[in-house]
Amino acid sequence: MNQRRCTPVEYLMRLDAIERTFGFSATAVGATSEGQIVTIQKFIDGDPPTQEEVDAFLLGEGITPVKQQCWLWKKYDADFELEFWIGDARADNFVKTVNGMVPIDLRMWGIVPN
Repeated sequence: MNQRRCTPVEYLMRLDAIERTFGFSATAVGATSEGQIVTIQKFIDGDPPTQEEVDAFLLGEGITPVKQQCWLWKKYDADFELEFWIGDARADNFVKTVNGMVPIDLRMWGIVPN
């Protein structure tokens, strides 16, 4: 796996994958003249979780660690027949609320499994 810039369509697909997986993502509201997508995200009131709490949350959601020390996880989606890979799944990118854990800044992308 290596990181690269994604197209605007790929970025919108990532937002959709985060919404489908976690029920919460940023919302695209427009684009700049340079083609950059502008998003907004509701403020989430809560506390910073520990990495152990984030890892337990991801495991509880059926998400499998790939390189846990690099915050890389994956989950198979049978509807799309894709593995959705989740990057940057570190404690800094989650908020612990009274209703559970909320991701606030993850990267997700789909790949066809081997």
